[in-house]
Amino acid sequence: MNDSPPPNGPSQPYASPFGMTPVNPYAAAAMPGARQRPGGLTAICVLAIVLGALGLMTGCFGLLSQAFNQQIQTGLAGIQAGDNKELGEIQNEMNAKVLTASAKYAWLNKLLAVVQFAVAGSLLAGGIMSLKLRPLGRKLLLSAFVAAIVFEGARLYPTMAVQREMAPIMAEYMPRMMKAQAPPGGQPPGMHEAMSGIMSAAMIVGMVISVGMVAVKAVFYVIGIVYLRKPSVAQLFKPPTIEPTEWR
Repeated sequence: MNDSPPPNGPSQPYASPFGMTPVNPYAAAAMPGARQRPGGLTAICVLAIVLGALGLMTGCFGLLSQAFNQQIQTGLAGIQAGDNKELGEIQNEMNAKVLTASAKYAWLNKLLAVVQFAVAGSLLAGGIMSLKLRPLGRKLLLSAFVAAIVFEGARLYPTMAVQREMAPIMAEYMPRMMKAQAPPGGQPPGMHEAMSGIMSAAMIVGMVISVGMVAVKAVFYVIGIVYLRKPSVAQLFKPPTIEPTEWR
């Protein structure tokens, strides 16, 4: 006698009545023309969204700092000086020279702030739309990457120029400020030279960081452009074609 379980028993998956091929009733049916987003595209879109959001936030902060730069400098000087009138006068002199140096590039910084909003907004919108594989998203993200490369290079000029002009101002006034804050016994020997070296090193480190950040962003934008222009990636953004079903 044959005691084997029936074909549709507990040990066998549901069998199709039209054949012996097992069918899993819980498996999702594949949609015709469905597109799968690769991991590389997801990573590029997410990074573009993050950079776009950060760009919008830093742009708002930059505009606010430019609008209230003098008030901020004056307030900080009053807090740091306290009851030391000599220190307060030195800080006011330094702030006046700092504001004069910054004013030379104020018009350029304001123009770049407006461009930053446009570039950051395009990165954010293009990244979100590209995650959804919308054709307009790819075009917008490609344009945003190209514009971001140009923008980052243009923004580097006023940043470096202001830092170069700040260096002699800090070298002149920092020793005077330290002397005004020194205890009655005076500064320790070699303190002036040490602080001058620290200030110079800080300015150099700041310039290196600025250039490095621009270089890192530029590399990412170039990688994004090359990736989005690949034929296999561009094909993902084309509307899927569904062939008509023939009824028999």
